[in-house]
Amino acid sequence: MWLVTGASGGLGQALVSEVLGSGERAIAVTRDDEPLRPLTAAFPDDAELRAQFEVDFFAAADVLRAALPYLRAAKAGRVLQISSLAGQRSVPRG
Repeated sequence: MWLVTGASGGLGQALVSEVLGSGERAIAVTRDDEPLRPLTAAFPDDAELRAQFEVDFFAAADVLRAALPYLRAAKAGRVLQISSLAGQRSVPRG
């Protein structure tokens, strides 16, 4: 997580752009948010991130939750969950 002050232009704005572009998170501090509007449009908003998390995390958890009663009844079994890299690391879409 990066905290960048002076993010409305120049070096601050360029740094925020690079940080977000690399998949990391940033808190951009500025007196005027207008210059950041094009930058925020290039990265997913909370609704998009929540939808992606729903697929990447909760789908796998739901499948495991459905299988557990059968594994418990059998008193044996193993769970091997394989996922894509998207399930392990968030990558901004743009």
